[in-house]
Amino acid sequence: MAGGLGVKENVHVEKWAHMREHLELGFKFSKNAGKLAMFGVAVPVLVYAACVGEFRVMDKMAGRSEKKFM
Repeated sequence: MAGGLGVKENVHVEKWAHMREHLELGFKFSKNAGKLAMFGVAVPVLVYAACVGEFRVMDKMAGRSEKKFM
């Protein structure tokens, strides 16, 4: 310890820190985790598709050639 201050450890804080550091050991894949993973993939894909669709519509309205986005 720096300066010999004699810091008193808090049991609850130490338990929380241990849980955070070893999260992968206590993680269990469940239906909710699967739904969350699907949501985490589907939403960005849908947002991307909507943006690209809007870009294509605006390019068509402006008379520009269509761009490739991937």
